[in-house]
Amino acid sequence: MSKRVIFLITIFSMKGCMEQPEVIGLQIFSVMRTLWRVVSRNILFWVTFVVLLIYNSLGFLYSASAENYMPGYALTGNSYSVQGGILAFLFLGILFVRIEEKHSLHELYVSMQRGLFYQIAGKLAFAVLFIIVVFTSVYIMYAIIFIQSGLTDFRFYMDAYFYMLLYWGLTFFISLLLGILLATIFKGKIVYPILFLIWPLIGPINKMVFLQIGLDPFLDSSMLAAALNLGEFNPNSPFNALYGFSLEPYHWVKRWIWIAAVSSLILLVLAIKHYIKWLIGSGIMAVSIIPAYLFLNSSPFVMANNGTFYDRSAYETSYYQNHEEYDVFQQHIRLENYDILLDIDQKLQADVTVELLNKGEQPLHQANLTLYRQFRINDIRADGKSLDFRQRGDQVNIQFPKKLLSNEKMTITFRYEGVSSPLFFANRQAIYLPYYFAWLPGTHQAPAMADVRNGIHRITHHNDNQTTYKLRFNSSGELYTNLNQTDEGIWEKETNGVTLISGQIKQARIGDMKVVYPVTWERAAQGVPAFIQSLKQLTENIQQDLGLDGIDLPSEFVYVPVLSISDVYTSEYMWMGHDHLILNELPYLTPSENLLLRKFPPLTTKVISALTWKQKQIKPENFDFVHAFDLVYTHAYHQKHRLESSRGTLGLLQQMMKESPKDSEQYKALRTIDLGIRKHDNPQSIIDFTKEWYQFIDREDFDWNQLNTLAEDYFAMEDPR
Repeated sequence: MSKRVIFLITIFSMKGCMEQPEVIGLQIFSVMRTLWRVVSRNILFWVTFVVLLIYNSLGFLYSASAENYMPGYALTGNSYSVQGGILAFLFLGILFVRIEEKHSLHELYVSMQRGLFYQIAGKLAFAVLFIIVVFTSVYIMYAIIFIQSGLTDFRFYMDAYFYMLLYWGLTFFISLLLGILLATIFKGKIVYPILFLIWPLIGPINKMVFLQIGLDPFLDSSMLAAALNLGEFNPNSPFNALYGFSLEPYHWVKRWIWIAAVSSLILLVLAIKHYIKWLIGSGIMAVSIIPAYLFLNSSPFVMANNGTFYDRSAYETSYYQNHEEYDVFQQHIRLENYDILLDIDQKLQADVTVELLNKGEQPLHQANLTLYRQFRINDIRADGKSLDFRQRGDQVNIQFPKKLLSNEKMTITFRYEGVSSPLFFANRQAIYLPYYFAWLPGTHQAPAMADVRNGIHRITHHNDNQTTYKLRFNSSGELYTNLNQTDEGIWEKETNGVTLISGQIKQARIGDMKVVYPVTWERAAQGVPAFIQSLKQLTENIQQDLGLDGIDLPSEFVYVPVLSISDVYTSEYMWMGHDHLILNELPYLTPSENLLLRKFPPLTTKVISALTWKQKQIKPENFDFVHAFDLVYTHAYHQKHRLESSRGTLGLLQQMMKESPKDSEQYKALRTIDLGIRKHDNPQSIIDFTKEWYQFIDREDFDWNQLNTLAEDYFAMEDPR
């Protein structure tokens, strides 16, 4: 039976019962069945479907292997499948229109009562059903392969299905609509060159295309590329196992706008050709897209929804390279007894009541506090009255209504809201607000982060003293906090800061340690016992070498892949709070059992900073002083205990020296230390030198000239100038 005969039979059977409302579903089904008969006879259709299944199966099997185990990246990094699927459904949309043109079916539909409705509804229903079959088939293969690998967390697979619905299903549906639009507008084979021009612009590879054609001088191509991209923003970026799949409302709304826009254009073309009365409705729908597009691409909304091409640290680096200096003045204040009312949806909203104590001998009429700059303060109140304040960058200056006398307290309430940093995300999908981040008002007069040689450095903003924190927060997902739960949605504890983590996490007790880690990092968690044993031994040795007292490992261990691919300093890895230990990790590493004990970067460098200077409030301008201390101690420790080569640490020290002005005290001290280390082969002597060096850090004396003198005395050298 020819294609034309099939269609004519279908059309006339529809025409005979067109006036019967109860058979509307049957009419639509008839169109779907006819399309299936035509499409299924095309050998290219079956080849494309089989190739898609085989290609993805091999990719999933590769990502499920022990040496390449990356369950999340198996989907987010599979951009070639999405790009290929976009092309296939563009062609399918064109095929739908060309079949109708070949058999003059559109005229038949138009001539019948409601015939055009059945034509459109049948095509769309067939497309939707077929797309669901395609991505569900791939999803089932994905789930089977990774369940067999040992990953059984239901939340992960549920998110994976919605991810495929979003990035595969809706993307393919939009591609099909675009194919229909192109074929409706352009007749003949001219449609195919146009298709191949559009295809790379709307898929995951579009950023590379925009960079190749050099649109940057003429417009913000990254924003345009983000609006056009129907796949992953940056398919080469690693999957963040804590944050999970990017399923924020931004991506759903953007695709709805795409569907509305393309549908409007299709209706507009048909209206011009056949039904002028459709023109008004189509125009209204199209115009409504403009404000939605502007809303979607406003900077705060995009940042809130992880909608950026750039590496996450680039957003902060670009700001802190040029941040305004603080107006630092002498103040001796303490913040005590935090009462935090928190709500996190697309942004963070907080009411924080705290007692401010004047510890100094002189009365105060103002105070400088720190709060991350994107958290915009709406009001600061004391005794029911609003206080005058100025928020500039991460600094908040508060003017008191009257002088605050020595040892006098003032109860202050802050009300603020905003989008958190990409490095410390806080939205309905995931939360990473560690105790050292300035998400609560603090007294350390320094920015939340600093740019150090084009690498972002997170400055610690924990409380110098133990005080009571009370948190009221309702979370719908798995939540970790270092506070103790006292009631439903209420946590409280005396500590030096609050850590709040939510997302794709699991909490388990491993030995005598409570461990928090991503659900897809179960294999990495198997290495926790060996890691803790090594960590305890290393901590004891460091305390003995440097004469540190009263340091005990916390009983809670948080292990999360939240570092940026641009993080170059090992001091960004480990943070030791009063009651929990945080070890940050790079997200692109394979979570194997040996990941925690990998040789580079050295565990020694991570631990030494967490035990020493990160327990203090170090200002950004002194980072080189403490970072050089980390490197020298690591080198000596590895030599003393005959561990793997630490030559790389000396290389970093030399790089720091080369980047210092040659007439500076910093250059002289680093050169003296470098030559002294190379001349002496006694690691204990170098460790003794770092012990004296740490005394400078402990009393916050960052004088390079004194350090140079100390190095000359230890290494018995002349000034190397």
